[in-house]
Amino acid sequence: MQECCLLEMTAAPVTQLTPHLHDISITSLTSTAMKSAGTIVVLAEALITGVMLKKVSVEALRCLTIAYASALTEHADVRD
Repeated sequence: MQECCLLEMTAAPVTQLTPHLHDISITSLTSTAMKSAGTIVVLAEALITGVMLKKVSVEALRCLTIAYASALTEHADVRD
């Protein structure tokens, strides 16, 4: 599996235009032979809360990247 990269972004001031994403569920997903397992990244100043990966199975060359989010998993497997 390819090494995962760490993302660093500088937070900007929060304004009325700053999006606030929350309670996002990905359920019963199976994927094989992928180049990348996926990316969930938002603004450093507006974390995603409540990301749930449930019954997810992914085979990929590159890892799943989650940045600036709180995520929970249940029966999730991401591998090469």
